[in-house]
Amino acid sequence: TGRPVALCVYAQGNEPQVIQQEIGLPVFAEIEEAVRGLAASREYYRWQASRAGAKPHPVGAPPPEAEVLLAEAGVLTTDRALALCRAYGIPVAPWEIAADPEQAARAADRLGYPVTIKFLSTQVMHKSDVGGVILGLADGPAVRREAEAMLACVAQRVPQAGPARLMVQPMVVGGVEVILGGKRDPSFGPVVMFGLGGVHVEVLDDVAFRVAPLSQADAEEIIEEVRGSRLLEGVRGGAPADRGALIRALLALSRLLVENPRLVEVDINPLVVFEKGAAAVDARAVVRQP
Repeated sequence: TGRPVALCVYAQGNEPQVIQQEIGLPVFAEIEEAVRGLAASREYYRWQASRAGAKPHPVGAPPPEAEVLLAEAGVLTTDRALALCRAYGIPVAPWEIAADPEQAARAADRLGYPVTIKFLSTQVMHKSDVGGVILGLADGPAVRREAEAMLACVAQRVPQAGPARLMVQPMVVGGVEVILGGKRDPSFGPVVMFGLGGVHVEVLDDVAFRVAPLSQADAEEIIEEVRGSRLLEGVRGGAPADRGALIRALLALSRLLVENPRLVEVDINPLVVFEKGAAAVDARAVVRQP
């Protein structure tokens, strides 16, 4: 007929997913989902037509460091997720790893105060929810005291968290916090997300999406679609943030997703964009089995 069609099946359990795998087309379990899918498809093909002359940023083989970091399936802890970002050229805030409060204090002495300490475990997806992040520690005694309290708190809340690993980072001040994310959609493949960072993304839900690989124009447009992106222009006399550094980070994230099909999802929250440059402060990633 030349008209778009959405297949909606009335089935139980994972039958829609099984049918989708067999026929290679999107399958929906609810009429409302099918209608939203048709609308998304329309917008996607409109977007494709508008980008007909745009060239995606080049992609190739993953860097060796990325292959090592993604060798095992599961959740990547913050240090490994940030190392993955760094392998793709995304700037990251410095850190050191400590096995106990005393090592954490020595690491903080080397990095400079004030510092943040974070609990690292593949069993803890959201560190803040279990008392696994402490900010603004001003000296060694404070680091030792708070690290001991953190370890006790997490051990009580998450007994399966395993041996202690602490991440020590100098506090990052200034700049604009944004979030960069990506996931592998069963219908559209790798998708890049951009929005306001920190807790704002959960409260304001001000985000935009693009299918990877991104072009330079895609990266610029995804930023413009977010209402809060005006903060990047500088407010109340503040200096504008480095939009070029943000665009480079978005293109690098696009490459990361396209070149590593086992990467299910990745979040960089926040990426702090300064007047010059940017730095990823926290990240997480999930890798599927080969």
